[in-house]
Amino acid sequence: MTNILEHFKLQGKVAIISGGTIGIGQSMALAQAAVQIIIADQNASSTKESLVELKQNEDIETVALKVDINDPTSVNQMINNVIEQFGKIDMLVNKVGMTYNVTEEELTFEDWNKVMNLNLNGIF
Repeated sequence: MTNILEHFKLQGKVAIISGGTIGIGQSMALAQAAVQIIIADQNASSTKESLVELKQNEDIETVALKVDINDPTSVNQMINNVIEQFGKIDMLVNKVGMTYNVTEEELTFEDWNKVMNLNLNGIF
C-alpha cells in the first residue's frame, strides 16, 4: 500500500511562477522543496536577478523567461518552452498583479483598465 504522503512530495515537480521576481520568498520555499522553477515576468533584468539569487541559495534547475501575461501568444510560447525543456508543468503560481498608488480621483479610466486586465484576465 502506498503511503498517502508520497502524493504530496514536491521533489522533481515543475512550477511556473508568474510575477516571480517580487516576493522571492515563495520561490525560495519551492526551491527548498526541490521544485524546478520557471520564473516568468515581463521585466527581464529583475527576472535574471531573482534567478541568480535562487541559484546561489539552492541547488535546483531554474529558468527565467520574459513573458507578457497580457499577451496570449507570449503565454503560449512560455508554456511550449517549459514543456519542451522539462516535459511537464505540475504547478502554476500566479502572482502577477499591479495597482496604482493614487486616490480614486487621480486614477484614470485607462489605468483602471490596465489594472483589471492584468489582475483579472492575466491569471486566465
